Amino acid sequence: MSRRRDTGEADGTGLAGRFILWALRQRLFAGCSCDPLLGRGFYAAFGLSVVEAGLATFEDFFAALSRNITGDLGFHCPCRSDASADEKLILGFIAACQHGHELCERRIAVRLVGPDRAGLLVTRGRAFARALTRGDLHLPPPGGTITGGRAARYRSVPHQTDAGVTLH
Repeated sequence: MSRRRDTGEADGTGLAGRFILWALRQRLFAGCSCDPLLGRGFYAAFGLSVVEAGLATFEDFFAALSRNITGDLGFHCPCRSDASADEKLILGFIAACQHGHELCERRIAVRLVGPDRAGLLVTRGRAFARALTRGDLHLPPPGGTITGGRAARYRSVPHQTDAGVTLH
């Protein structure tokens, strides 16, 4: 019998949310997918049976997000336990993908990458959400309102500050 790993709060304080936040932050700070710490983290979270699928779908999702964002996204450094508003929006998107909330998926994707690239982000987000489910990492269903619009289009370049990193 499989034990479901509960996630706790929807803002990322549970296991699945903390893992997703750490993975996004670590990938952004490392600057490349070859970071050994990222690989070890996925191995610890997913186990041997699904680690490659988990990491591959995460990379696809990260690429779709980072190459197509509209505006700036604020990320905290990997060691922070709280989530920024943008990180909460991404967690809500992954939760919507994991729970099959298509309208919520689409709305958040449009906020993050615009209407032209939203379909790609949804496809990649769903694949990552399925990998999380196979790895027994479950986010709670999405709730609340969608906040934080994105106005301008920028290249995806991490900008490091003392508080964290901004993807723009």
